[in-house]
Amino acid sequence: MAALTWVTEPDAFAQLKPEWDRLVQESVLSLPFLLHDYLRIWWEERGAGEWPEARLAVAVYRDDRGALAGAAPFFVAPTRHGPTMMLLGSHRLTDYLDVVVRPEAREGFFHALGEALFGPERAFPQVHRWEWWNLLPQSPLLEASRGWAQRYGLDLTESPVEVAPYIPLPRSWEAYLAGLSKKQRHEIRRKLRRAQRQDAPVRWHRVGPAEDPEAACRTFFYLALFHPEKAAFFTEARRRWLCRVVQAAHRGGWLFLAFLTVGGEPAAAFLGFDFQQRLWIYNAGLHPAYRHLSPGWVLLAHILQWAIAQGYTELDFMRGPETYKYRFGARNRELRWARLADGG
Repeated sequence: MAALTWVTEPDAFAQLKPEWDRLVQESVLSLPFLLHDYLRIWWEERGAGEWPEARLAVAVYRDDRGALAGAAPFFVAPTRHGPTMMLLGSHRLTDYLDVVVRPEAREGFFHALGEALFGPERAFPQVHRWEWWNLLPQSPLLEASRGWAQRYGLDLTESPVEVAPYIPLPRSWEAYLAGLSKKQRHEIRRKLRRAQRQDAPVRWHRVGPAEDPEAACRTFFYLALFHPEKAAFFTEARRRWLCRVVQAAHRGGWLFLAFLTVGGEPAAAFLGFDFQQRLWIYNAGLHPAYRHLSPGWVLLAHILQWAIAQGYTELDFMRGPETYKYRFGARNRELRWARLADGG
């Protein structure tokens, strides 16, 4: 018989890794932020110190054969509104959040999860507020929350959070360029030609399996911290957290970290994930000394050429409406926030 249980101890959560990651690959919504290593590191760092008093609360749903068929990575933390349940990753550091569930288990999982959270014998009776951040439009948790609000008489509040631009990738570089405006095509080609004409060689590469991810992370932050806002955002705790994620992604084969160098010196970087034949761009860095070469544009153009040639289907810029994303042809997705409350 299918059953839902709760994991509240880190050791028990760690033991789920092999079957958890298989489930992510098969989930209705498959995201790199739902991989076990990402969630585990976020939890161990408590969101880089954001949630020091949080308690782990992971819902685990097994089918009638005992196989993991659904999981909800939650935690409970004190807030000014009282104890609140949220998704691991909430919410400043993680671009997309959700649960993981196989398509055939979706109905049973959300029924069992709703009963456990809101039914007569609640697993967490002290919680009267549930907040889900950074949900994609196709979020299964968002759809389930709308149903829970009706079934259990909960107040549901939804609002947009931010846009998340993305580029669908065609089958060829020329087809991609053809989809841009004439002005933008010209700008990309012009900047690539200018980079090729430099006396100092301009090269790009992605960090490979034989390279040192810790050293690569240091180089990334060397570039990123030139930007004042990023220097303020990336506290020591957040840098430590992200470098741990980079090392785990490197071990797991889902890291994407690319550099542009000028005469062997780092000029630009894009950091993200390589997962499910998509590139997920998390952050970037630029050296101001090379601004006249537009190193970010040049690197992004090389990345797009490479990704198209490799058969990737999408480049996802994730959160943030930066202008350069749209100049490369990005379209918008709207992320949402949802809050359930029962008036307790």
